[in-house]
Formats: sequence, C-alpha cells, structure tokens
Amino acid sequence: MFGTSVPTTDALFDLNSDNVVDASNLSEWLSLAATENGHGSPCLRGNTELDRDVDTTDFNALASDCDPAGDGDPHNAPFWNQGNFDGDGDIDITDFNVLASNFMPGGYGAAAIPEPSTMFLASLALIIVGISFRLSKND
Repeated sequence: MFGTSVPTTDALFDLNSDNVVDASNLSEWLSLAATENGHGSPCLRGNTELDRDVDTTDFNALASDCDPAGDGDPHNAPFWNQGNFDGDGDIDITDFNVLASNFMPGGYGAAAIPEPSTMFLASLALIIVGISFRLSKND
C-alpha cells in the first residue's frame, strides 16, 4: 500500500531507504528512470512511456485504464504505464490532474536558453540606430 511501512518483501520499492513507500519513492523512481535513459532531469508524472513528452498517447493510456476503485492489489496493477501516476493503486481524477498539469506534447527537459550573441546584436543595433539619429540631427 502506498504511504505505509515497508514489509521486508517489498523493500525493493523503498528507493530512498526511509522504510516508507510514498511519493518521494515515486519521485526517486522517475529520476532513476531518466538517468537510466541518459537524461539530466527526472521524468514527469503523466509520461506513461518515459519518452520525454506528456501527450495524447499518455492521456489515452490513462483514459482506457481508468478505475477509480482500483483492485487493492499493488502487485498486479494498475501500473505507471497504465496511468497510475500517484502510485495509490487506482487510476482516477488525481492521476488525470497530474497528467494535465504536465501536458507537454512538444517534449520537456532542458529549457532553451537564448544565445548571448542575439542579445548582443540587438543591443548593437539599438546603439547604431541611436548614433545615426544623433548624427542626422546634428547635420
């Protein structure tokens, strides 16, 4: 069960070794999955395929496996790839909200940083326009 003490048979799920399986273990799993696949930042909740985008494929997995009651057995399903993004043994509106908050069909990961040369060129253009204006005013 999610958020409970770890029986010795389930110690494998206690990824941060605090004797409790909870959301911090799920976050650790997402980080380890990203590292295993060569990514520098953790995978996002809602990404069923761990393919670095949260898109309609992920929504379809969640929608097709939606079961707010769950079956109470954490060993046979529902699993991450079926839409159980909070690890609580069911697929419900909370899982949908997680997916919706991370929805990024274009992908995620490292954010694009503008090149310094772009800012430099824009500043240089403004300086040149300003100098040209002053010179034309003095003539």
